[in-house]
Amino acid sequence: MKLKLLQVALQEYGDNRGKYIGKMEYEGSRGNVELLLDDKISKALLGFIGPVISKFSHEACLQLENNLRQSLTELEAGPVIENGETV
Repeated sequence: MKLKLLQVALQEYGDNRGKYIGKMEYEGSRGNVELLLDDKISKALLGFIGPVISKFSHEACLQLENNLRQSLTELEAGPVIENGETV
């Protein structure tokens, strides 16, 4: 089976208002399976995913910072001249 969807959302109305409710959808050879995840499981997922998102977001930000520094370095170096023409 392949995971098609993993979703956690804060419910805004109904019996679960103010709670996080999750949903998982799988696709397999016999069809699709959908599971609803209660508030306890959904909170556990958010607790696990938070640090993972932070880690990879931090790595992406460091790469962006590095790219910006490199752009400034290239800008300060001035235009590149090849065969007598500015590139």
